[in-house]
Order: sequence, then structure tokens, then C-alpha cells
Amino acid sequence: MLIILVLYGYLNNTYPSLKIAKSVKENIYFMWLYSELQSVLDIKQKTLIRLG
Repeated sequence: MLIILVLYGYLNNTYPSLKIAKSVKENIYFMWLYSELQSVLDIKQKTLIRLG
């Protein structure tokens, strides 16, 4: 799932991972992608806990 952030970073000429991490804190588009990623991971985690 993190590949989405990496690919979006490459599309915006942001290649180093530290710059991508900095962009997640500063750029609204990266923030939106990261929040969508977090919501998907939360759903997967809750499902795994229920299936136990």
C-alpha cells in the first residue's frame, strides 16, 4: 500500500524517501493519500482481530 505514496512521489519528482516523508507532513495531496492508506490499514487490522 505504501507503493501509492512512492509512485505519487515519483510523479512529482520526489525520489528520496526522506523527501516523501517530509511531503506527507507538508503537502495536502500526500496527506490525503496517507490518510486513505491509514484507513485501509485500520480496516484490515480490525478484520484480523475479529477473525482472531
